[in-house]
Amino acid sequence: MRHIIYTTLLLTLCMNVIADEQLKRELKTEEGERLCQYRDSNGNPTIGVGTCLSKKCGGKEAAEKVIGKFGNCISKSQSEKLLNYHIEKHKRVVQKRIGNVKHSAAKWRALVKISFIRGHLPNWAIAGKMNGKICSAIGKNRCSKIQRQLNN
Repeated sequence: MRHIIYTTLLLTLCMNVIADEQLKRELKTEEGERLCQYRDSNGNPTIGVGTCLSKKCGGKEAAEKVIGKFGNCISKSQSEKLLNYHIEKHKRVVQKRIGNVKHSAAKWRALVKISFIRGHLPNWAIAGKMNGKICSAIGKNRCSKIQRQLNN
């Protein structure tokens, strides 16, 4: 009996790691990764894989709590650390909003990505419908891809 429990736990852990790696790849592809500060489409100072540095996002100080002090650029490992931090943060946001409702892996990733992009998980995302305003901000192709994931 213990073997079954341990095997189930190990399989669940492995599936979560694989899902997180896929989510990371998707975010890096969709957001891009820049090791030096730039302005995002909303004019916010940003670094790494979409880490907002403006005061409304918690400011540079919030990022420095995760990776330590930095100037205008960060290392690849600091970028990875920030991304891991934000993925875990937004997974908790999604979990808190939807509870134990079961979703496909694709829909789960889409919800985490929307939370990552928006900084929270809006009702329209939980309902499975992309909002026109966010589609304008992130582009038609990316919007369509996330909408397909929400429908899975």
